[in-house]
Amino acid sequence: MDIISALFQKVDATAASAVQQIYQSISSGLAPVFTVALTIYVAYWGYEMIYGRAPLTAGAFLWRIFRIGVIYTLAFSWGDFSSIVVDVFTKGADGVATAVCSGVGGANCGTPENSISSTLSTLFTNALTAGKTVAASGGWGAAIGLSLLAIVLLIAAVVFITIAVSLVLVGKIALFVLLGLGPLFIAMALFNFSSVLFTGWLRTCAQYAIVPVVVYGILGFLLTLMNSTITNLGSITDASSAMTVIAPFLILCGVGSALLPLSLQIAASVAGGYALRDVIDLQGRAQGAWRLWRDWRGNGYRQAALPPPSGGGYTVGPGGATVQRGYDPRAEQVAAALIESRAAQLRREQG
Repeated sequence: MDIISALFQKVDATAASAVQQIYQSISSGLAPVFTVALTIYVAYWGYEMIYGRAPLTAGAFLWRIFRIGVIYTLAFSWGDFSSIVVDVFTKGADGVATAVCSGVGGANCGTPENSISSTLSTLFTNALTAGKTVAASGGWGAAIGLSLLAIVLLIAAVVFITIAVSLVLVGKIALFVLLGLGPLFIAMALFNFSSVLFTGWLRTCAQYAIVPVVVYGILGFLLTLMNSTITNLGSITDASSAMTVIAPFLILCGVGSALLPLSLQIAASVAGGYALRDVIDLQGRAQGAWRLWRDWRGNGYRQAALPPPSGGGYTVGPGGATVQRGYDPRAEQVAAALIESRAAQLRREQG
């Protein structure tokens, strides 16, 4: 078994028991509080029905009873929660990931984790072999250049693999932690004012369940191309021929390292409507970098703060016993014009 597969399996085994322990600990401590809250809920519901504020139809009555039963079952029964919620978010995501992996040309996609982990291990082995071959190719004159190219090749492969493994683990660990906290948020679905927290919890669970699916899809496509690029190592004789063989691999490593972090935002855009354009807003980022560089070149220069509006003067009232605050409309108009002019100047400089 390769090291990446062993890591994934260890995380799954540890997280599965941790989710159950967290769930049972929270549900046991939450039971008295939920009982009190449920009593208040039923009492308030009866009060609304007595005074005609709640519908007395059979449908509304059955819906509330069914809702209370579902909330209580999922919040305090680990067996039902595991089969209904945990399996849906974990095994359902694995099934979708298997379909995505097969669709993009991955191998051994029966279990996407094993497929991706074994392919990543194969990629690392191929990168090591390619690095050794590149460093040993050519004569003494090309040894330094080829050695540097081999180092760049290994660094690019290690960075890409590290990002891929990190994102898969982030999705898994975050999802398991959220599932362990399930009883707390499921109980909040009882009242309308707190049900928004349950909705947010459910949306976030969906987001982190989608993250491995997106990562598996991106990796299944990229790894198929990357492993096929390092094939013609025997033709390397100098730095020029080495770059011809290695350049596609380095380009794919760079593209993958830039694309994989977007899987979190892609999953968030699917689950919660996250604006993906905010992540890839290159124009906004370029403008921010330009402002930082301009401020650095100006030795930390900052535009002076806006002047405070004029408040007029103070006049002494009749008899000299009182002091009254005067008001000058012309001074106020001048101050407002200065503020507007300064604000327009700041907008032009920043935009």
